[in-house]
Amino acid sequence: MRAIPSYLRVTGRGNVETLADETQLLPAKQLCSTCEVGLAGVKADSFYFEEFAIGTLPEIRLRSEHCPFCRLICSAICDGPRISEDGLPEGIITVENYYGQRGFVATGTKLGTLVARVGANGEGIVDKEKRGRIVTRAEIDPMLIRKWVRACEEHHDKDCQPKPRTMSERGGVSSFSTTCGNLRFIDVHDQCIVDAPAHYRYLALSYVWGLVPTVRLRKDNISQLMKPSGLATIHGNIPLTIRDAMELVSMLGERYLWVDSLCLIEDDEDDMRKGIQTMDLVYEGSYLTIVAASGAHANAGLPGVQRGSRIAGQCVEEVKPGVKMVVLRELDDYLLTSKYSTRGWTFQELILSHRSLIFVNDQIYFRCHQCTWSEQSSDDEFPTVWNKSTGSLLTFVFDSDFSPAHAYQVFILYYSSRQLTKDSDAIDAVSALLKPLAIRMKSRLLEGLPTSSFDMSILFSPRRGSLRRRSGFPSYSWAGWQGQVAWHMAHYEWPEDEDIPLYEPRGQQLDIRDWLNQKTWIVWYETSGTVGMKPVWDLSMQESFGGFAPMDICYRERRHEHPNGRPTVPTIDISGKRHREYPILQFWTTMVYLSISAENALHHEPADLQQVKILARDDAFCGSMLIDDGSLLTDVSKPLRFLVLSESRYSMANSWIPDRGGRDPGLEDPTACDLYWVMLVDLRDGLYERRGLGQIYQSAVERSYSPGPVWEEIALG
Repeated sequence: MRAIPSYLRVTGRGNVETLADETQLLPAKQLCSTCEVGLAGVKADSFYFEEFAIGTLPEIRLRSEHCPFCRLICSAICDGPRISEDGLPEGIITVENYYGQRGFVATGTKLGTLVARVGANGEGIVDKEKRGRIVTRAEIDPMLIRKWVRACEEHHDKDCQPKPRTMSERGGVSSFSTTCGNLRFIDVHDQCIVDAPAHYRYLALSYVWGLVPTVRLRKDNISQLMKPSGLATIHGNIPLTIRDAMELVSMLGERYLWVDSLCLIEDDEDDMRKGIQTMDLVYEGSYLTIVAASGAHANAGLPGVQRGSRIAGQCVEEVKPGVKMVVLRELDDYLLTSKYSTRGWTFQELILSHRSLIFVNDQIYFRCHQCTWSEQSSDDEFPTVWNKSTGSLLTFVFDSDFSPAHAYQVFILYYSSRQLTKDSDAIDAVSALLKPLAIRMKSRLLEGLPTSSFDMSILFSPRRGSLRRRSGFPSYSWAGWQGQVAWHMAHYEWPEDEDIPLYEPRGQQLDIRDWLNQKTWIVWYETSGTVGMKPVWDLSMQESFGGFAPMDICYRERRHEHPNGRPTVPTIDISGKRHREYPILQFWTTMVYLSISAENALHHEPADLQQVKILARDDAFCGSMLIDDGSLLTDVSKPLRFLVLSESRYSMANSWIPDRGGRDPGLEDPTACDLYWVMLVDLRDGLYERRGLGQIYQSAVERSYSPGPVWEEIALG
């Protein structure tokens, strides 16, 4: 058989025999002298190994033409997603043993990439250690999938079980079945849509729609599609991914499948609203969620379901007689670089599912709340061994020891980088995740922002590149902006962080709970056309969630009077202003007038963060700010309006303010602050809108341009 090119994966296409021949029968080559010495203790019946230097990447590439272990190391470093020449390692590469006999890792590989030993006959060796498996099927194996689900059912705790939760957890009283009165399934046996009570076991599909035309459930076709064989009459109009999912459900011996496009009535506003509101119940209640992460649209299908629909590739080498090894990578290396992971709706669908079968990179993976298994490794032989993928976000939402307020910020950080076909879906597409987090935060949500810690909620800023203003949502919410946003979490100690190293010594950071209750002063009100004006938060709201617990990040009390006797209750009637589709914030605070450095303020590359200097009346530097979208600032030659929001102690990352945060090193009080958080605003149609977030020295307030500083009533949209 011809030699396989250096560090290229071995692939097989077509029938089972062809695939098996091209992977298992790859001829062994002679180890180079470096690897011969380094792997001297590796034999068919033993795995003694010590760390050794294998050489530079150019040297390894040169030797990989003949050395099978060098080929494995080249593949581990150079193959896989998100690899570019600029990111390849320089200098000597070291090969290290990975947790006993689990295999090898090399410097320059991504976390989780492993060169693992293949078990006898391609199976795992029963020693509770990771082993590679050679894939010998061109199609997926339903028996293996059933084995994974059964092992999870039998060996994992309740966190992995589907949870048709009651509405009492969300402040209501209805059961899952009552709440999901519009719950429908595809009956793959009778080929029709059926109404289903909650106790039916079902699978759900999570996939990318793309621009593929697709049949939708509508008022004018629902009666036809609910008849036996109704779906068979439109079979050719159903996207391939959905058809493959229906076939897979049948292959697994199951009957019911939930798919959004065929289970929610598109032209029934009430039905769609109920479906979106109960999306968390649908995915958390799913017996298994099929995740179609292999393609960019709904016609990509599920590779491996249909014969000849996938190329199952592996880099397998026989490094010594009887010793085969394979390169294994983390699921998330592939998942996070897929089109699936760029779409907004799929974010919550994957995280909420207690068990998922993930199709990506022509492979299948099983993920639950305790383990990640694949066709290519033997981890599933030891279902009680904890095996969580390094890139999973599951811990953040389900770990009761992790602050839900912190988890909220992590989720929005990742979600806000994703794309939506319709801007109007900005909150709906993540609401199923936000609702359970809001319950744990003991908070309601205002335009996607937790109200029990509202002063913290509004302190988001661009994470990477310029933002774009979204219509239909307020500028004070992340939902009002397209682009990735982040909060400055390292500024504070979080209640769960006692054992986690922080950027500053303990006692040098301000506890987030103390900051919220001691370093903020604004009394927030919201006004909408339907409700009128009401507080964003008050004590009665908190009591409705059961009061306070020591770990809760929320207001403990809120004065409705300013300590200096200044007004705090809004008086402006905004009913005559141009109608907005969202609540308007009304409040009092200090407004200052400052200028910004024109350099890089408007003329910028879209990918660049717009961190600009803030200047006081005497043109002296007094702060730093991240502009949301420079194109919305029409004239930066004049002083601009800044709202003073709260106190701050440490400067933002990449700020023009020195790293010490502007704090006087001589201050004895470790909680003292001498910065303010400020929001740049612009007046549009009678209401202010946010244009950026920054920090200024507190001394800059008195150096404001005229007419500031002034205690002013604000209406912010």
